Amino acid sequence: MKKTALISAFAVILGFLPSAWGFGINVGSVQKDYTHYGTAESRESLSISTQNWNSAWTPVEVNFYKGDDTGEFYFTTFSLNQTNDVLSTLNCDGVALDFNSWMKVQGYLNATNTSITATYLRIASGGVLDMDGGKLALTGDRTDLGAVGSGDDLTYQITGKMTLKNVEFSAAGSITASTASGQSGEIVFSGITSFTGTELIAKNGGSLSLLDNATVHVDSLTAAALTVSDSARVTVSSASALDVDSLNLVLDGVEPLNFADIFKTDDGTSVVFSAISTDITVMDRTGKSYDNVLFAYDDSGNITGVAAVPEPSTYAALFGVIALAFAAYRRRN
Repeated sequence: MKKTALISAFAVILGFLPSAWGFGINVGSVQKDYTHYGTAESRESLSISTQNWNSAWTPVEVNFYKGDDTGEFYFTTFSLNQTNDVLSTLNCDGVALDFNSWMKVQGYLNATNTSITATYLRIASGGVLDMDGGKLALTGDRTDLGAVGSGDDLTYQITGKMTLKNVEFSAAGSITASTASGQSGEIVFSGITSFTGTELIAKNGGSLSLLDNATVHVDSLTAAALTVSDSARVTVSSASALDVDSLNLVLDGVEPLNFADIFKTDDGTSVVFSAISTDITVMDRTGKSYDNVLFAYDDSGNITGVAAVPEPSTYAALFGVIALAFAAYRRRN
């Protein structure tokens, strides 16, 4: 392994701690940089953990970047671990990470223009996967869970936060955001992020946001809470494969909006929302909610779009305060 930055001689002694099962990095308060590790034919498992240093748990920061080398990193499994709520960090810039088995994120994984390939992904409570540019490919379809050994409920499970911006994302299995250990899972796709897969699920307090020009093409989408921009696009196999309890629309303007511009189906059936089963709210990009929104309906009473949108309620409230203050001023004079 080529080391392009070496912080201290102490790091040389403790920076490489290959355990019986793989390659461990757990040096407290020492930053370490790498430009490549291993080959496709020669793999170890990677674990980045905090360490009890001077009677305190101390985070570790590790940097993978291309530099003047290949920028290719090959490992079997990957785990970014938390201890006593202390989170370590892995930063990646312009590199390729190849895990031919699972990856677990319970810390901060920040990736810029990075390609990540793994069989399964788990973002545990407290974990954050933040990608800007690049690709994320999850290849496992749950048929080999016996070999993975993590169980159905842990594969492709997000109880931390996944934020993807301008990322090409694909998964052979279901992606699920849910709640565990008191933290709700959150998935945010923004920019020109595209996702293709089988199922996309946000349940038990989990949330899904599709912002900007993000696109999703899945067999089915189930969300207790879905936030979607008017420029985002969602394609499912059929209208019955889309199930949303709470829909929050983010609009660029106040023009009428046909839901068919956002929600599409492979079989050509129309996507509609029932006013009885779906709670629909509308806001602008600054987070201000619109009141008294008029919706468009079909002959069966299902919601098919937004017909008219007044000014946000916060603007109206502010105008009311100004009007009252002006009236009081007139009375005093």
